[in-house]
Amino acid sequence: MSDLVRAEQSSHWYTRDGKPCYTVEKKDGTPRATTLADARKLDLVPSVTTILSVIAKPSLEAWKIENAIMASLTLPRLDGESDQAFARRVVTDSKEQVGNAMDVGTQIHNWIEDYIALPSIAPDFVPGYEATCASVKEWIDDNIDAGTVEKPFCSPLGYGGRIDWFGKMVNGTLAVVDWKTQFVKEPQPNWYETWDLQLAAYALAVFPDESAYQRISVVISTNPDNPCCWAKTWNNDRAYLAFNCARTLWAYQHDYFTAKEIF
Repeated sequence: MSDLVRAEQSSHWYTRDGKPCYTVEKKDGTPRATTLADARKLDLVPSVTTILSVIAKPSLEAWKIENAIMASLTLPRLDGESDQAFARRVVTDSKEQVGNAMDVGTQIHNWIEDYIALPSIAPDFVPGYEATCASVKEWIDDNIDAGTVEKPFCSPLGYGGRIDWFGKMVNGTLAVVDWKTQFVKEPQPNWYETWDLQLAAYALAVFPDESAYQRISVVISTNPDNPCCWAKTWNNDRAYLAFNCARTLWAYQHDYFTAKEIF
């Protein structure tokens, strides 16, 4: 069963003018995921999240393992089913749970984008997450002034991405904001240092000449029993240095250096 669980190779790529290039066309005209070989040929740059994949994420891996364990305990065994066939169903079921969580996150992200873009025509809340959306709406109304949503970019430093929101806050300061959905069981969410690295990379790309700006992660609970959102402003001055270390490691591991300036 050595091929039961394969390492995930998902990567996002951007063109030098900041356009997403997540897929390329096959010979028959259908799309497939862009690969490192495609990136070399097309001179693409990796996304910030692709670069940060070199950093271990124990909590995320623990959550995936927990999903697999729960699937193995709750899935009924079929008559005559081999151990390997059952194990494959367990893996498939656990991945479906991850996919469902991602789908909910996408719906909430889309709702936020629509609301910020046209607040005068407020979109309907995401069905089943009305209280959650109301909490997010309140935070947006109290904190965000004017800015840009879902902006793709390519940094001269050889990385790209899509920023959830950046602009001016109600208090007059510049900020980069990233929305994170999380099934929050406890009173407070979990916060991860890699989020700060991600925001630092974004901020350097959109505020290259500014020294005063905020980096804010907003966690949105997808737990119907805990429909809240929380905001955290990161203040570590070494966040971009840490991101650059990850960028260097990623480039070394893949033998693909997308910028002249690299440590």
